[in-house]
This record gives sequence, C-alpha cells and structure tokens, in this order.
Amino acid sequence: MGPATSSASPPGLCRNRGRARPGDRCHRRGPLPRGDIRTESFAETRLAPGAVDLVIGNVPFGKLTLHDPDHNAGRHSIHNHFIMKGLDLTRPGGLIAVVTSRFTLDAKADAARQAMAERADLVGAIRLPAGTFRAAAGTDVVCDILVLSKRPLVQRFEVSRGCRSPRS
Repeated sequence: MGPATSSASPPGLCRNRGRARPGDRCHRRGPLPRGDIRTESFAETRLAPGAVDLVIGNVPFGKLTLHDPDHNAGRHSIHNHFIMKGLDLTRPGGLIAVVTSRFTLDAKADAARQAMAERADLVGAIRLPAGTFRAAAGTDVVCDILVLSKRPLVQRFEVSRGCRSPRS
C-alpha cells in the first residue's frame, strides 16, 4: 500500500488544502449521510444528550476545573469532566475512546470513577509506559487509553465501594 494522493480523503474526512483545521465542520456523504465529524474544542461542543455514536479524543490534562453544570456538576478535574461529558453525549450502546492521564484510574478519590461506572461499562484499558509521548510532546507522563460503552438508562448501576448493584 502506498501513500495516498494529496486529493484523496477517506470517507467522512473533509480536506481543506490537504489539512483539517480546528473549527472545520465536515459532513459525511454515503452510507451515513447524517454523520457529523467535528474538529472543535470539546469544551464548546453543544449537543443533545445521546446525540453521538462515538467519541474519540485526547482529553486535556491539568489541575483545572471547568464550570459546566450540565456535564460536571461534581466539579471533577478537566480530564474526568471531558470523559463524563463524552458519556453524556453518547447514545446508549455507543463508545467513547480516550487518552487520559493515569490519574483517572489511579486517583485516591473515586467520585469521578464512580460517576463513570454508573454511566458506562469498561470495555478495555491500556496503560501506556512513561516516555510514550516524549518525542511528540516532550513529556514522560504516564497515560491510559480507555474504551467505555455507554450503558442504557435501564441498566444503570449504583456503585458502592467497588461493587455494582442495579438501581431499584
């Protein structure tokens, strides 16, 4: 397989002079004519709950909390907030795949993990070794790739000390 020509685009990917730019909105044609691919700040994304089938992202890192009463009532860190917002915007049965800091899974406080566990099932988690992003970003931070499946509302669970029990 050789390199694609400069005018080639995979289905659903729009090119603007060969590059996608932040803020570009691309509309998919073909089998999923209503598909919508966005390259915008997720903090500014406004969609109805359950509006998307899939969220893929590299969540922002930092000791920062954004004001977002719709998706972050628990005032979680920015990386956990973005995961929960992704889950809120994903339809039941949809997937969210994110690169996040190791603190999503390793934090001593478990409120964010409990909130995620109430909304979704963990499909898989991969711990990336320190140094994975050294060449690209100049950091030795340890990150995880998480894949979550949004649970239907009727299958939501209450999470208590690591055990799940169906809500009555």
